[in-house]
Amino acid sequence: MHPVKVTLLLSYISVASGSAAIITPALPTIEHTWHLAASQTEWLVSIFMLGYLIGQMLYGTLANRLGRLGALRTGLIVNLVGVAMCLIASGYGSYLGLLLGRFVSALGASAGLSCTFMLLNESLPEQRARHAMSFAAVSFVLSIGLATFVGGIVTHQGHWVDMFWILGAYGVVMLASTWLFTETLTMPVAISWRSIVRQYRQGFGSRSLCIYALFVGLVTLATYCYSAAAPGIAARFLHMNAAQYGAANLSNMAGMLVGAFIAASLLKRTQGLWL
Repeated sequence: MHPVKVTLLLSYISVASGSAAIITPALPTIEHTWHLAASQTEWLVSIFMLGYLIGQMLYGTLANRLGRLGALRTGLIVNLVGVAMCLIASGYGSYLGLLLGRFVSALGASAGLSCTFMLLNESLPEQRARHAMSFAAVSFVLSIGLATFVGGIVTHQGHWVDMFWILGAYGVVMLASTWLFTETLTMPVAISWRSIVRQYRQGFGSRSLCIYALFVGLVTLATYCYSAAAPGIAARFLHMNAAQYGAANLSNMAGMLVGAFIAASLLKRTQGLWL
């Protein structure tokens, strides 16, 4: 697979993280204009993460039935439906509708992570696939940092609802780009709930996998807790507007980006020791 295609494929990982982060600079604005408490607006991030969590448990099974690209396209379409729901809810001033749209959008966007890892593993030689996946963190960091920056500019210069038009356009481009790739599933597997339960039981029986998942989960939790709380803190105590917050957040992205490249380099140097 050409390096450009590998880079494009890695970008599907960032569909969910970018969608989760782009609205965060607008949280204080939504809180003020819709007369909500800070704890209520933070649910716009929390409900997205709940949908993202549930979606992760669905697309592995769907990818074995519909194919990797079939599951990915299904998720991207569901994501677009969720974005459309957010636009409609915002137009009617429905906070509950906005929460529901965010949840549906997350259910769809979560396909990017699961399906991307499958496509990379099945399209590339093992060592190259490992190296490519080590840059997944770079995709996460760039998407969160750039989405927060764009969200801040849009909120300050225009209207925060415009972010959903940006997410919609981005989703359409990502959906259309799936036709650049070739399906890697050779034999579809029928959905069997008994088999799914057995596989999850085997996964939870792996101590090393559970420890790894715990650490990844804690880091992810810290990241999105920061994303939900930081805009309000910046507005109340530092008197930053949305654009200033988005720009200041780039320093956080820079630190995470350096760490991601260091991690990728260390993995490339040491992966032979673990094989």
